[in-house]
Amino acid sequence: MRKLKFNLLMPLLLFYALNLHAQCESHIKFDSLVNDKILIDTLSWDCFENAGFSEWFTANYDAYPVDSESLVDFQNNDTTIKMLIYLATWCPDTRRELPRMKKILDKLNVNWDINLIGLNRKKQLSDGESPENGITHVPSFVIFQNNMEIGRIVERPEQSLEKDLKKILNAK
Repeated sequence: MRKLKFNLLMPLLLFYALNLHAQCESHIKFDSLVNDKILIDTLSWDCFENAGFSEWFTANYDAYPVDSESLVDFQNNDTTIKMLIYLATWCPDTRRELPRMKKILDKLNVNWDINLIGLNRKKQLSDGESPENGITHVPSFVIFQNNMEIGRIVERPEQSLEKDLKKILNAK
């Protein structure tokens, strides 16, 4: 019985892993302005496990000490919260702040709708269109509640990601 479960489960896991890899591969483009590969358009966190992106992402994720004290009374697991994260894998600010935000979100274990949008050096999508929400700097963490923008963190936090996020959510 155990062997039967394993034989049924392995192909599904392999299919899932290959499907995720293929989804992320279609978002890797060469950007001549930065002379490197970038992630572009709608992404998933799994795309940062890809060679070329995982090294800086994992190193910065692991190195960041989340300010747990700032999150002690953080009580927002509101499912009406949505976060759009505009990023650029060529950008040093993104390489620093994106893994940190991911680690904070993991620590908080929130049930928010989080969307990652990769941009090229011109801060455009692959079709040449500019993203919505007036994005001029990356990373931009744009936070919505009930489809209304309640705040954003642009390029780098004013105090810390934890404190700025808490301030935005408490001000709503």
